Amino acid sequence: LKCLHAYDRLPSSISPHDVDAVVGHGAWRWFTLLSPEHGVVRTASAPAGRALLEACAEAIADVDSPALRVYSCHDSTLVGIMQALGLQSEASWPAYASVLQLQLLQSQETGASAGASPSRYYLRASLNDQTLTWLGQSANAVETDDGVVVSYEAVRDTLATAFPEATGAFEEFWVR
Repeated sequence: LKCLHAYDRLPSSISPHDVDAVVGHGAWRWFTLLSPEHGVVRTASAPAGRALLEACAEAIADVDSPALRVYSCHDSTLVGIMQALGLQSEASWPAYASVLQLQLLQSQETGASAGASPSRYYLRASLNDQTLTWLGQSANAVETDDGVVVSYEAVRDTLATAFPEATGAFEEFWVR
């Protein structure tokens, strides 16, 4: 419906308000169905979750890992990934060509002096350049000048639970 509206392909009897109402309800329904409590996210986004886990592990192990990885997926998969990661969003459907950016950061400090967690690796998330909040990760979060980062290990453990071993079509493009 949103696409048809964007290309002016809907009958004039369907107002922009009607489109917003239907799209809003659809987004709420998807976010609810793909919430971790429902388990649908385990199968809907498992290949993407596994790919993200493996990419972080390779980067940490420094196994000739590319500096940047670009993944391509449908908007519904993007919603599933965000839900599985526990990323807070406005429960609105991602815009076309949305970019979910996960940055793996290495701390220069180690141990308790690095913040709430003794982690050396942290993740920062944003959707279309808007920083996202990690739900349920406050004990593993560290406030920085550029927003909140969360211990990689905590997110890894969340993903390992949310995404069982899976296979599926998920395209990855490496940029070296």
